[in-house]
Amino acid sequence: MPASRSPSRGGARRPAARPGLYVDGRVSYEALAAGAAFQAVLGEVAALARAHRPLLMCAERDPARCHRQGLVGVRLAALGTEVVHILADGRLEPAAHQGRLGL
Repeated sequence: MPASRSPSRGGARRPAARPGLYVDGRVSYEALAAGAAFQAVLGEVAALARAHRPLLMCAERDPARCHRQGLVGVRLAALGTEVVHILADGRLEPAAHQGRLGL
């Protein structure tokens, strides 16, 4: 599967540009995940995962600190998609949240 990037699939935004998605200056994963745009992209990623092994990259060393794990990983797992973390030492670790939604 070729590498691809899509600005519409995420990235930092200013709170003023996206009212209703922030609580006390921090993004609300629940509000973001409830949006139509997020749901559409989540569906795209889940469909890719059925045919390929997509890689969502993050610079966090610890998967528990990764916003993709907390925002996207739990929701993909709830859809039945296998989520695996590549640890700093190269080991693969199944996500702790497999099969359940919640943080």
